[in-house]
Parts: sequence; structure tokens; C-alpha cells
Amino acid sequence: MVWRNVVGRFARGANPLPTCFDNHNLHSQPLVSMKNRNLLLTLPMLAGIATAQTAPGVARAEAAVTALSAITSPGNINFVKLPGDGPGVWTGSATSGTTLLIGKYDQANGTWTATTEAAALNPDSGNFGLMLDQTGKYCVFDRADAVYFSSRSGPGVAFAAPVKVTGVPGGYVDPALCYNGGKLQIIWTTGSSIMMQELDVSVLSAPTVVGTAAVIANRTQASGSIHSPSPVVGPDGDIEGLFCAESTGTDLYFKAGIDPADAPILMADYPSWANNGGIAGAHFVYVRSAAIQDFEAGWLTGDVEATAGTVDIGAAAPSKSGKALTLVFLSDTVVAPVTLPAPFDVGALGLNASVFIMLGAIAHTTADQTGSISFKLPNDPLLKGKIAIQGLSFDTASAFPYTWAWTNTAHIVVQ
Repeated sequence: MVWRNVVGRFARGANPLPTCFDNHNLHSQPLVSMKNRNLLLTLPMLAGIATAQTAPGVARAEAAVTALSAITSPGNINFVKLPGDGPGVWTGSATSGTTLLIGKYDQANGTWTATTEAAALNPDSGNFGLMLDQTGKYCVFDRADAVYFSSRSGPGVAFAAPVKVTGVPGGYVDPALCYNGGKLQIIWTTGSSIMMQELDVSVLSAPTVVGTAAVIANRTQASGSIHSPSPVVGPDGDIEGLFCAESTGTDLYFKAGIDPADAPILMADYPSWANNGGIAGAHFVYVRSAAIQDFEAGWLTGDVEATAGTVDIGAAAPSKSGKALTLVFLSDTVVAPVTLPAPFDVGALGLNASVFIMLGAIAHTTADQTGSISFKLPNDPLLKGKIAIQGLSFDTASAFPYTWAWTNTAHIVVQ
């Protein structure tokens, strides 16, 4: 039945695209129909649904990132999209040996341009794992004795000399920065779990954690460690998941959401160490075998909102030309992944086949490969619960039946 729902909708004759789109104008605003929006009123019945997830579909296998080969002896690589970064351009932070670097990664044209913005972070040895926040004003990194923090007035300006963060235990804990509910957070690993806690930077010379640390991910194996957390950010700027690693190989994992009950999902199983990466568009970039590698995959973020709030769903879709669509479906639950026949066999369907409804669609129109849709929830105090979503992305510049990829499953959570 699912096969008929999917193929029957897109594989007919003259117009293989859904009727809510103009095949020649991908800039048109995708709509969430009122009918499908009203289906969210069933959310109270869905609290407590299964916590299994499906991983993003890998549309292109691992390859060396030639443009980033200038970063010798790489230890980590990460990306944020900052004001002034053009289409297909990302601000990158990296460790080369024990030297921290910031540069511009032009993914579309395959170039890396180093800057001097990290110069003041480097006088001491033992530096590792430079990570920037989504505004570009703050950064954190590791030394053996502690997590260090630095700030600047904005993108393009040099960072100040770093200071220790108070309250995060020890060093070499793979720190990263993110926002949750608009508040700055620091995340780190204990080995068995990834933790998140609010970071107070009201005094820039004395950053400190406040409140209580929360577990947002646990290792999937009884031994080993979960590490290298890189925040997956939704359209509203909040953390909606993690790209991380686990030292049972080391393998790369994706986690859609920060509920510790939802396990990270294996994306890539390698015989050699793979870790400390980040996401730039549909590119998952990481360090393996003393080189920076990447693969491409379609991915999706859910959202956590209160009633009367605005749900923001984000996605990235592999595309050579910046022309792609992600069709977003909802269901009452997630199920064990089901691999469908070609060409829908890139990734797997993870939604309940008997409740498979199109919620909307996301247009990807630039070299960033990303896009989003938003809709407002009804102001109904009874509208609380959790619903499953998944996307099916395809590159509209490729020949029909297109280059397809299932995204991961995710959830819309109404609190």
C-alpha cells in the first residue's frame, strides 16, 4: 500500500511532481494544507509512541574532501552558516595538529580559505576540537585541564584570548555550543552520555554553566563511549538533534531529537576511527584515516513547540545543482525500517504504512541544499503529544525517476 501511495503520487505521465508545486518555479512557497494541519489534533492520542528511528539515506558514498586537504593532521572539522556566507559557503572551524583554525569552506566551488580569526586561541599546546555557535560570536574548545571559551563582537573579527569554563568537568570532553529555547547551551560527553547545560556568558571573562545538566543522548552499546557531538540545528536556530560518533569502530551516528529515550541511529560503520565532524548542507563531513572525508545524505529535523506556537521543519537534500524537493509525510508512529524497491531504496521508510499522509513539501533552491516549512499550531491546551514525520527528497535536476533519498524519521512534539 505504501508503494502505491509513493509511486502513484509521483510516477505518472507528464507531471511527476506533486500538484502543489510548479515544476518550473521551485521558489514558490510550499503549503501545509488545513486538512493535514488539522490531523495534528490527534496528537493527544499519540503520546508514548515507539522511540525507534530511521537514519538519513546516504545518497553518495564516502569520498575525500579535496578542498579540505590543506588542513593537515586534522583532528576535527565543523561548520556553521553565518551572515555573509554566500550560497554553498560555510564558516568552518577545525583542528590541525594542535592548531585551531577558522576558514571559509566554499562547498559549491571546492575551496577552503583560511583566516586569522583563531590566532589568539593558539599560544598554548594541546588545543583540540574548535566549535563555533550559530551566531559566530562564541567558541569553545578542549585542552587537557578544562574546556575553554572565547568571544568576539561578530563574524569576521578575531577571537579574544580564551578563558576556562567553570562547571564542566575536566578537559577533552568534546564541547560544542548550541541554543535551546533561545538560550545558549554547552554540550559535552561523559563517555556514556552526551550532556547539555545552559552557559551563562553575561561576564565574558567568567563563563559558567547554570542550572542542571540534562542527558540528551546515551551510547548505544554497553561499553565504549559516545562522543564528538555536533548539534543539528533547526530553522528556528534551536538544537534538534546530533551528528556524533561512538567508539565501537568508530562509527558515525545521527540522532533526530534530544530526548534521551530516542537512541542515536547508525549511519556509517567503519573499521577505522571516524569522528569529530559536522554537517554542511547535505554533506556529512568528518575525520577518518588522517583525512577529512564526507558523504551526502537527506536529513530532516522535527520541532518541539507549545500550543499556539510555530512548528519549523527543516531538511537538506543532496543535489548537484541546488534544485531539489523534500516531501514531508506524517504518521501515527515510527516502525522498523523498511527498504523499498528501486529507486526508493536509498535509505528506508520508517513510518507506519497504514497512516501515511503528506504534510507538505520543502523546496531546496540554493547551493546550501537546505530548506524549511513552517505552520502555526492551534491554541488548544489539549493539543499535546508526539507525531512521527519523515521526508523523501529528490534531485529535480536529475533524470526521472530522479535521484531519491529517504530522510531520517523525526518528531513534532507539542508540549
